[in-house]
Amino acid sequence: MVEKTLFKTIPDFLENSAKLFADKICLTFEGKNYTYSEVKKRADNIFYFLSNQAKKGDVIALLLE
Repeated sequence: MVEKTLFKTIPDFLENSAKLFADKICLTFEGKNYTYSEVKKRADNIFYFLSNQAKKGDVIALLLE
């Protein structure tokens, strides 16, 4: 069951959206479509990597185009 509340964080929004709209297009980038489940999987991979590699005080850079 998906909780129907206001989302407080982007991860909350993505988690619930992936449950509701798994196979729907979430975004299009450089002509390629990505579903909510694909975007969530990529976000989870980044989180997993950072949670295992980064430590308190590390500076993390993100490039957003």
